[in-house]
Amino acid sequence: MDDVFDIVASWDAEAECWIAVCDALPLATEAPTLQTLHERVNAIIPEIATLNGHEGGTFRLVTEPAPLIAAE
Repeated sequence: MDDVFDIVASWDAEAECWIAVCDALPLATEAPTLQTLHERVNAIIPEIATLNGHEGGTFRLVTEPAPLIAAE
């Protein structure tokens, strides 16, 4: 069975960006929006997985709770 890797995305209020981390791959990246982060992770994950011997694995982007921000 292929490995399943959870890539944890969390909002960094101080940096005002989303951060994705997966220590098992290893992976760490950031983006201004969750959609952009998802696109970035999908773009870089194949190469990172291959370089670290995880070809054929399954990857999930899991978000941590983020505070709601009222529209101005």
